[in-house]
Amino acid sequence: MTIAALLIPLFAGMIFFRRGEKITAGRLAGGYLLGQMLLWAIFQVIAVPLVLVKGSFSVLFWIWILSSLMIVALGIGRVVQCRWKSKISYPDSFMMWFILFAVIALILIQMEYYICGTHLDQDDARWIAEAGDAITKNTMFLHNPATGDYLGSFQGEMLKDVYSPFPLYIAVLSKFTGLRPAAMAHTVFAPVLLILSYMAYARLAGLLFDGYHERLIFLLGVAVITMFFPGGSGTAAAFTLIRIWQGKAVAAGVMIPAILSQVVLIQKDNNVTNWLILGMMGCAGSLLSGMGILIALFMIGGYGIYIVACNRMRGVFLWMIAMSPAGVFEVASQVLQRSV
Repeated sequence: MTIAALLIPLFAGMIFFRRGEKITAGRLAGGYLLGQMLLWAIFQVIAVPLVLVKGSFSVLFWIWILSSLMIVALGIGRVVQCRWKSKISYPDSFMMWFILFAVIALILIQMEYYICGTHLDQDDARWIAEAGDAITKNTMFLHNPATGDYLGSFQGEMLKDVYSPFPLYIAVLSKFTGLRPAAMAHTVFAPVLLILSYMAYARLAGLLFDGYHERLIFLLGVAVITMFFPGGSGTAAAFTLIRIWQGKAVAAGVMIPAILSQVVLIQKDNNVTNWLILGMMGCAGSLLSGMGILIALFMIGGYGIYIVACNRMRGVFLWMIAMSPAGVFEVASQVLQRSV
């Protein structure tokens, strides 16, 4: 069940494949990234209304399972109509082989940090407690995560999680696999999120550089900076390396390169589908944390300023659509916090 839960994004991402498209290893990796974004976005749309009406966690769980199965079925149906291509690019020199193995080694070492070790802080303890309460008490953000007392309303730190319910996503994965939330977040899902971060950077590299060597060197630079030069406890590199399971860390380590890669793709291929995917990413980022909402707003909003400055007015309407998911959740979050 654990393997199935971790493979669901791969099948979900196949929905983005075009009929007759050639499927390569790189395309599968990109599909996995987009599949996870789609699952996060749909979870956000389902979870927030249920949390606001104080619905039960079991209802969220079953709606999510059925929704995921439908998306997986659509994805498998789409990939059946595609063509598989076995061509793989290999390094053509000793130096490039060395760089390839260095990238793989650094990523494996970083994965080992999560699989064989852990890191805790107050925020993490709160999120894991919220996930555990959802499973054991069948409520969502209605119990004090520090004491377990029933509150009956959204209070304190939990106000921030109402519109960014990432702990509930961990809870759903935990219930589906039978693992405890701490084990799921720290040991199982953390390495997957780390790989997801590198998939986002690899997608960005593929759009920025035409050559295989340049892309590989770019990934090596990301891996080296993450491993040896994080620059402080609050940087994207530090978030990726020491606490990737936290929503704000996923926003920093995954959403930033993912949204940036989508913006670069729109520059190359300005079609409606790519704009909708950008909006989907904004919705997915809203699930992760309040910082995830702001990251989506600032990055997509900043791109909108660029569009206007370049007098590309035909893209303004699509930009507004892409901005709307994160914008709605940010406004609603501010209203909730000021009304309490």
